[in-house]
Amino acid sequence: MLSGFQPISLFVTVAQLRRPDAPTARSEGSVDSLKTRAVEPEDLSASDIERWRALADRAVEPNPFFEPDFVLAAIQHLPGASATSLLIVEDANRWHACMPVLRSRLRQALPMLRTRSHPYCFLGTPLLDDAHPSRAASALLGAAVGGRFSAPLLLEDFADDGPAGVAIRSAVQDLGLITLRERRHERALLERRVDGGYLDSMQGHRRRELNRLGRRMEAELGCSASVTDEPTQEDAYEAFLALESSGWKGRSATALGADPDHADFFRRICRAFGEKDRLELLCLRVGERRVAMKCNLYAGEGGFCFKIAYDEELARFSPGVQLERENVRVFAEQRTELWQDSCAHPENTMINRLWPDRRTISTIMLTRAGTRARTLRRAIVLADTIHARERKPQSTRS
Repeated sequence: MLSGFQPISLFVTVAQLRRPDAPTARSEGSVDSLKTRAVEPEDLSASDIERWRALADRAVEPNPFFEPDFVLAAIQHLPGASATSLLIVEDANRWHACMPVLRSRLRQALPMLRTRSHPYCFLGTPLLDDAHPSRAASALLGAAVGGRFSAPLLLEDFADDGPAGVAIRSAVQDLGLITLRERRHERALLERRVDGGYLDSMQGHRRRELNRLGRRMEAELGCSASVTDEPTQEDAYEAFLALESSGWKGRSATALGADPDHADFFRRICRAFGEKDRLELLCLRVGERRVAMKCNLYAGEGGFCFKIAYDEELARFSPGVQLERENVRVFAEQRTELWQDSCAHPENTMINRLWPDRRTISTIMLTRAGTRARTLRRAIVLADTIHARERKPQSTRS
């Protein structure tokens, strides 16, 4: 589960990680005026949810995966997320930070608190008030690694090269926290550019090959290709589920439609974001046939690629790649957001070749300094050693 981590002895400073143009987190005063609490979702009041939404709207960095519509849908429909709690920083008037948390165990042994509870959460950046992000982050992390939970915090897949990342790194230093583990990677990002050269990174022969495959697909199906956006159409949600289930994800039971609860989760997300004009459900059609579909969520200044599906009967024409290229065109010509996050695996060759920009995503395990931190580090090394031995194939002798 966490095999990509390597134990480290010191935390990495903000200065070592900051992009040249990244904003600098500043000291914003004491956290004494802020209160923290952990709340179970069923105990949230209408006022709580309203404040949660207001925080998401003004967060220093957007994250739709930590908004109420997404988190509450996951808790209701996804078994892995059902034990999620909310860690909140607030004052009398509003929320200043919010982060879903889940009690878990490292290597099935060491208790910890983690921020990712299901496979459909593609970003773990906490929601931080844009007015005082460093103060909010300090209160949030201070409560997470002490107090009620008293366990290491695994802060997973947060954006490390923007203002929220700077605030988190500043809070780690200000609180004197120890980083027990750290993992970083880059994933594809699409940033708005004045020159319009979004696909300049695509090699010329690949562009020509996609054009040729597109023409062949149109010729075989006897119709022209077109792209539509169907964010509020219930039949489009069902079409996406059917399209994804028709391919290898259906055969491996990893498609959303393979589990009724997961399918209901997807429908609920689409309805909630569609009603707010924050859903994009792109459909590549050839005539009336849907050959590929892509679901994007929007929050603040950014877009987030959520799911994609394509008709595997037409895989020889690369319909999924054709739609990804159209997604870039739609972003450039029809959207106003400043960037779009691919939410893709860092080794996704297709999207890495197509999208020219990158963002840094980090996961860190934090605890308080002291004897306990040294004990935890030794325990982690031991747990890793035992895990590696258990996974090592046993030799066979004749």
